[in-house]
Parts: sequence; C-alpha cells; structure tokens
Amino acid sequence: MFGFGYYFTVANFLIYSISEINESNVRLDYLQDGSLFAHNKDKDGKMLLIFKSKKHVKGQRDMEELKRCVVYWFERLER
Repeated sequence: MFGFGYYFTVANFLIYSISEINESNVRLDYLQDGSLFAHNKDKDGKMLLIFKSKKHVKGQRDMEELKRCVVYWFERLER
C-alpha cells in the first residue's frame, strides 16, 4: 500500500497541469514565509523538502494554493 505522500503527489499531478505552475502564478507570500523550503540532502543525495508545521495555522490559508506551492516545490527540486 502506498503512503499519503505518494497519493498526494499523484493526485495533484493529475489535477494540476505541471507546465502551468511556475513562480509567476504561485502565491509568493506562501513561498517566502518559511513554512516550506528545501534544505540539505539525504544519504542518497536527494534534496529534502522541509515543512515547518509550527508556522501552519489550520484554515488561515487557501488549501488549493498551498497544494500548488507543494507541487511547485516538487517540480523545482526535480529540475
């Protein structure tokens, strides 16, 4: 059985056209607040995507925009 991360990734790739998500149409304040960022590498040399749950407040932000930011970061780290 696949974990939540796999389901979330596949579901968002199906919903969003990856080619249309870029820095110009993602909320920059969501990207710059420091709650989601890339940092260091794991033992296989892959970049780590860090989510600081301390900075997240439920219901304060649009969930669809947050999902777009996560998909943006996945794609950015793949490049």
